[in-house]
Amino acid sequence: MYHYKAKKKKKLAKLEKAGDEAILTVVRFDRDTGKREEPIKFRLNKETLEKNKAKHEEEAADLGEILKDMESLS
Repeated sequence: MYHYKAKKKKKLAKLEKAGDEAILTVVRFDRDTGKREEPIKFRLNKETLEKNKAKHEEEAADLGEILKDMESLS
């Protein structure tokens, strides 16, 4: 699911609605041969994604604060 934006731009990921769910399909390739493999599908829940986003935004803010404080040490 990571790098969704870049994969979407390259048409390697797409999001579809299936009933009440969203399905994210991501193209996969064999690391050794480079051959295209069966895509992987993720069932996405909007509420879970929103919670994860909030958590990561808080972590990113903490990292930003640490970096700012590190700069002040110089």
